[in-house]
Amino acid sequence: VWGFLAHYHPKATMGDIHMDYELFRVMPLVVEAKDKKERSRILNNWIIQSLGKITETGSYTDKTPDSYSRMVNLEWINNEQHFSEELIKTLNEVKDAKRSEKFNYNVIIYGGSKRSTYLDPKSLYPAVSWEDQGFRLLSLFKVWNNVEYGFPYTELTDIRWKEVITGFIEPFATAKSRKEYDLLLLSLVAHIGDSHGNIFRQGKSLVHEQWVKKNNTFSDLVKTADGKVVVHSPGICPLKQGDIILSVDG
Repeated sequence: VWGFLAHYHPKATMGDIHMDYELFRVMPLVVEAKDKKERSRILNNWIIQSLGKITETGSYTDKTPDSYSRMVNLEWINNEQHFSEELIKTLNEVKDAKRSEKFNYNVIIYGGSKRSTYLDPKSLYPAVSWEDQGFRLLSLFKVWNNVEYGFPYTELTDIRWKEVITGFIEPFATAKSRKEYDLLLLSLVAHIGDSHGNIFRQGKSLVHEQWVKKNNTFSDLVKTADGKVVVHSPGICPLKQGDIILSVDG
């Protein structure tokens, strides 16, 4: 719900609401909710009181569906097993709200080789340690939602992207070291199945930091048509280009 609002509610998309702060205002209340009815009431009140009631709607009929590789599926907002009738109505009003078609504060813009990713200083927290449990969960939610609302191939992942997040919440909440946290981030990104997937901290690649420099075991692998796993670019590890990996740990 938080990620959906960040990408669809007009006040959030214009940057008028600091959604990171909003997450920590509402999350404790949701965690303590006794049942669906109370949780729905908390979420509905939060949306209307903190983000504001929707007053204008827009027209979003897609006239060229074939020009998109994927359309975001929002059917979950109508799930009566999870949400009350009142909350479903509010979520649909947000979905249909009038928004800018040219700007969304929470959408990361990528400019090819120029790496023109938009990062607002308010969304960076250099003084917050990885040890902060809330910060780790915020990182998980941000990465997951950026893929959910900005990646064109979530329908092609080995595990359905909507199911991926549930398996990471507890590990992110209980990570015991910086390395464990970094590897969780990389594991999350690996689930998109894209060889260019990576996490950068202060311009440095976590893949390079955690694997190439420390373990000397990283290499680019390719899968052939007959299913063999072949070393493509060995880098500095002992494997050589063209080596076929038959098994791991025996």
